[in-house]
Amino acid sequence: LMLGICDKIVPGLLIGALRFGHLPMLLIPGGPMPSGLPNKEKQRVRQLYAEGKVGKDELLRAESRSYHSPGTCTFYGTANSNQMMMEMMGLHIPNAAFINPGTPLRQALTRAAVHRLAELAKSGERPLAHVVDEKSIVNAMVGLVATGGSTNHFIHLPAIARAAGIRIDWTDFAELSSAVPLIARIYPNGAKDVNDFQDAGGMAFVTYTLSREGLIHGDTLTAGADSMETWIGNPELHGDELVWKSTEESADIDM
Repeated sequence: LMLGICDKIVPGLLIGALRFGHLPMLLIPGGPMPSGLPNKEKQRVRQLYAEGKVGKDELLRAESRSYHSPGTCTFYGTANSNQMMMEMMGLHIPNAAFINPGTPLRQALTRAAVHRLAELAKSGERPLAHVVDEKSIVNAMVGLVATGGSTNHFIHLPAIARAAGIRIDWTDFAELSSAVPLIARIYPNGAKDVNDFQDAGGMAFVTYTLSREGLIHGDTLTAGADSMETWIGNPELHGDELVWKSTEESADIDM
């Protein structure tokens, strides 16, 4: 199991894990913290502080209300873009990325990941080197372009690919960006944060839409479930049972 979530940690974990590509691997995300101080208010206080109109104490109060509990930051930066990529590469239990920490659903997904990896280890199926191939790398690239993710991954993804013996560069991103539409605007590219994105359909919507339009490889080998088809549904708890609710229709998410 890989345990990590932020910035350079996830790419580093995956690059390191690929040295042991004969073993099955899953990444367990922590999920984003619940939404705190609205982004516009946070920006307003920061601007006032920069102008010298409020003091450090008021700035720190605003920051504490913005980053107030365990989990990733709620904006769509490098950390949350990491989780999107792991979904697109099939390395999570499906659509576990943006479930808040400390919730029954989060706990159920973590438990499911442990059981899934134990099954894969026992069977010897779906080793990491077979999961991280050209198709899964392209899926991650398409997901990044389609959701307006962190540009840090223009560095991280080529490094991950190289660790898997695959060469990609910025030209490949440029070519994909000419064919892949932007289907979500998440703060700072829009007004709403990752919790709003999840409520609007999240990665299930993204996977469903890209798959329907033939923009991702649906036949790639996945570790978190038997096929990419599972990723078109969001997880729910029905009593003690973890189930995935299918995405039946789609519409552009404009946040």
